[in-house]
Amino acid sequence: MQQPTLDARIASASERDYGDLIALLEDASLPTEDLERSSTANFLVARDGSGKVIGAIGVERYGRSALLRSLVVSPDYRNRGLGT
Repeated sequence: MQQPTLDARIASASERDYGDLIALLEDASLPTEDLERSSTANFLVARDGSGKVIGAIGVERYGRSALLRSLVVSPDYRNRGLGT
């Protein structure tokens, strides 16, 4: 059963989000070894009403093109439309 739609705030990630971003990716068994603090410039993060990072999407840029690097939603917030 799908939970109610989530109202999340989406914004560019900053270097202060680095720890939360790494924890979220590691919790989903996604790679993190290539990420540095400056890598956050290639991510958007989703925050719940309290400001907690609950999702992220990142790309790897190659000139004028980009490759989807990661898309992750915290398990407690899945099936609520955030990843769509």
